[in-house]
Amino acid sequence: MKKSTEIEILVSLTRLETKMNELGNVKETSFEALQSAKSAHHRLDRLDDLNLERIDSHEKNFEKIYKIIFWAATTIIGSFLIGAIGLLFFFVKK
Repeated sequence: MKKSTEIEILVSLTRLETKMNELGNVKETSFEALQSAKSAHHRLDRLDDLNLERIDSHEKNFEKIYKIIFWAATTIIGSFLIGAIGLLFFFVKK
């Protein structure tokens, strides 16, 4: 009986050792996964910054286009008003 118990204890210890070794690998794997996740977050942050820069650039271009359209519309409306006033003076003179 005593030998049987000793063998069972040795078998259990062997199983525990095996499981402990596997846990060591889990620790390494989890550390690698954490490093990979941190790296991915850094890449995403850089990508977000790049997209924000592009959006800012597009907004500046839209502002320029809006100013040009506003200037052109103001010029056209102004020329019609000047023409109408000129016609008014022309017909009043006759």
